[in-house]
Amino acid sequence: MEEVRDNPLLNRREVVFTILHGGSGTPSRWLVRQELAGWLKVPVDLVVVKALRTRARSGVTKGHAHVYRSQEELLKVEPSYINLRNLPPQERAEALKKLKGAKAGGQPRTST
Repeated sequence: MEEVRDNPLLNRREVVFTILHGGSGTPSRWLVRQELAGWLKVPVDLVVVKALRTRARSGVTKGHAHVYRSQEELLKVEPSYINLRNLPPQERAEALKKLKGAKAGGQPRTST
């Protein structure tokens, strides 16, 4: 972790970090959330990975995350698309499927 700032106005800590991952690809947000929660000794549900940036073939990823004091604060402040990105893989797939169904109106399109 490079920097941890307290933001009392939004009841959160803002974390800037660097991950060295050698020859493997960019780590998933879910994996990064779990690792950050472990390092900061907080529940994984209170950690939101805002951004991950990897330069091509560098093996180094820089990131930015928010750690909230409560789930209510997290849901109040973070946009829903960020919350969707931070779901575990299975839950994210189900949520995306539901979202696509809702956008299509739940009905198959018919041509007229």
